[in-house]
Amino acid sequence: MNALFELQTQLLPKHLIISSLHIELTEPSSNVATQSHLKSYYLNWENYDTSAKDIEALLDSFWQQFNPLIKQPVGQIEPLLKAWQLPPNFSLAMLQKRWRQLALKHHPDKQTGSACKFRQIRAEYEQLKLAAQNR
Repeated sequence: MNALFELQTQLLPKHLIISSLHIELTEPSSNVATQSHLKSYYLNWENYDTSAKDIEALLDSFWQQFNPLIKQPVGQIEPLLKAWQLPPNFSLAMLQKRWRQLALKHHPDKQTGSACKFRQIRAEYEQLKLAAQNR
């Protein structure tokens, strides 16, 4: 990442778009902003001698950007619990066991599997896991 941001700064400041999950070389007319906090982090050599606590804080802030995408309102968890056949006070161990059962059943490599259904239950699993952790 450091090398990409160095390249962006030196050669292509407006044409090399860098974000945490996307790198793109654009046409000269495109004017997309980069994530400056990532750039400042990776261009600061002091960050390479950082503590585990600092790294954990950075990763937590990164994943907080995606929380709204995977977080379900409380009212929408109840239908998932019913579909997954879990009690309202389910434990993480119960959820993981049920996830393994459903994943084996719907895995795309299985004859009865479906990639679409597998992605759906994976997203539901993440939502239920967040709900369990937020209790």
